Amino acid sequence: MSSRERRGGRPVLRILGAILYWLVVLAISLALVVALVLVLESRDESEIGNDAREGAALPGPERARGET
Repeated sequence: MSSRERRGGRPVLRILGAILYWLVVLAISLALVVALVLVLESRDESEIGNDAREGAALPGPERARGET
């Protein structure tokens, strides 16, 4: 038995296996980051850019026509 056969045989298959392994690790890592961002975003209750006071966003129909 040669040293090449003891180390796993064909070097091309070993390289492809390593590439596939790291692609799977990268895909799982990206999925975890996206999931974490979505979870944190769903828990965020801030309203950046919006006026938080009730009724301040749009005037009522009577104010739109100039009536008071």
